[in-house]
Parts: sequence; C-alpha cells; structure tokens
Amino acid sequence: GAVGFLAGTYLRGIRWVSVPTTLLAQVDSGLGGKTAVNHELGKNLIGVFHQPVAVLCDVTFLKTLSRRDWISGFGEIVKYAVALKPSLYRYLERQSRHGLEPFFTNLKAIEYLVATCLKLKAEKVQEDELDQKGIRAILNFGHTLGHLFEAETGYDYFRHGEAVLWGMRGAVSLSVRRGVLSPSEGLKIDQVLSRFVVPRLFRDGRRATQQRFAARLKFLQRDKKTKNGVLQFVLLEEVGKAIVDQSVAQQELKEVFDWLDSLAESVD
Repeated sequence: GAVGFLAGTYLRGIRWVSVPTTLLAQVDSGLGGKTAVNHELGKNLIGVFHQPVAVLCDVTFLKTLSRRDWISGFGEIVKYAVALKPSLYRYLERQSRHGLEPFFTNLKAIEYLVATCLKLKAEKVQEDELDQKGIRAILNFGHTLGHLFEAETGYDYFRHGEAVLWGMRGAVSLSVRRGVLSPSEGLKIDQVLSRFVVPRLFRDGRRATQQRFAARLKFLQRDKKTKNGVLQFVLLEEVGKAIVDQSVAQQELKEVFDWLDSLAESVD
C-alpha cells in the first residue's frame, strides 16, 4: 500500500521488504507489487508497480486482530476460492457452516490459507505483472463494486475485505442476471458469502434513488479497469471460473444495486 508507494517513488525507487501483519495483507495485498494511495475520486488511483524483494508472513501477528479484521481478511480468501480454486471454496463452505471463530485460533489452518492464496496470486502476477493482459484482472473479482462502496462511505466505514464481500455478492447477482451463472449456483454461493457478516451497505439508510445510481455510475466510469468508457466487470461462470465481461447493461447494474440496497435495509 502506502509504504510500497513511498518505496517506489523515493529516489525513483528503493528496495523494500513487505512484512504484512493483517490477514488481508498476508493473503493478498502484501504480494503483487501494486502500491498506491487513495484519492477522493477513487480507490488506489495514485500508485506505481513496485515489487518487494521479499514477502515475510508470520501468522502469530494475527492473534491481535479484531473480529472485523479477520472477516476482512476472509473476504479476500473467499475471492480466491470463488474465482480460482473450487477445492478451497468447498473447504470454506464446509468450515463456515460451523462458524468462523475456530479459524481465528487455528493458526495451522490459517497458514494453509495464507500459503494457498499467495500461491494463487503469485501465479497470476507472474503471468501478468503489470495487469495488461487481462489475466491478473481475475484477481479483481468483487473489487469493482467493493471499491465503490468504500468510496461512497468515505473510506472510513468499511474494512477493505468487508466491502469486497458486498462486491462479490453484487458480482454473483450480476453474473446470474447476465445469464453466465445458473440461478441455483448463484444462490448457493451467495448463501456462503452471507455467512461472513459485515456492516450494512450504507450508513444513512437511504433507499436507492436515480440520483444515487447516477453518482455510482459516474464513479465506476472513473475506475482504473474502465477502458474507453466501457465498464469492465469480473463475473462468474462457475466456482473457479471467472471471466471479464465488458457488456454489462446499465439496467442490469441498477437492478443489482437495488437488490443490494434492499438487503442493506433489512439489516438492523
């Protein structure tokens, strides 16, 4: 994040070592070389690619995390599972039925999750280091909408992985509406995602309006993944098979926002 950005710009770039101390950073952001800071116009808009010379993960750091930070980390773990690795998804689906707390004290299980996610990310980064071939784009599953939800709540309401969990629920719904994912499979995936309880989607309880949708659409059109004004979403054909879709209609997107907002309004 910010430290990597500083290392990448100070003296035109100095060597740095990534020592992530949160679950989210250990499974995702600590590796990959994407360094950036947020801007009021969007998430991570100011940044550079600057790879660390090493990434050191010690899961004993995680003993100090709050429950929300654990959930945030699992948001990224679930992303890898749903978008890339069916066996990991089945593992999380099975374990989450019994609650999440056992994970928080089982450091052996956490080591497995960290190693698995880092291996998956390293493979994609090696294939597409500068995110120019569309290969690494799959790692953005849930992030296009997740970044929007972070921005519209001022970057101080959601943990990143919490917003990504909402974003993945939106991406799954959009996949079903686009006809690329079966409704029955979409419902099963959404049920797993909903087990990772996160704060409501917005703070003020306002029902979605046309003005709200217009503001959201304007934000998405500034997203780094938007090409020549065409919105780009990572959707799901099945667990472990994510695709990039550039033909999402505004009406489909509005229907997804209306559905997500209705879920948020049902949360006390």
